[in-house]
Amino acid sequence: MSISTSLREAFSRELSLDEMLADPIVRIVMKRDGVREGDIRALAERAAEGRR
Repeated sequence: MSISTSLREAFSRELSLDEMLADPIVRIVMKRDGVREGDIRALAERAAEGRR
C-alpha cells in the first residue's frame, strides 16, 4: 500500500467521539467557548436517541 493510499484512508473516515475529544485543538476551542466534555457527550447521546 502506498503512502498516499494510507493517508487517504486515514483521512476519509470520521473520528470517533473519543478521538475528537482527545484532540488538543478541539480541547482549546472547547475551553475558549466554555464547552465541557460532558456537554458534548450529552448532545451526542440525545442525537443518537433521536435516530432510534
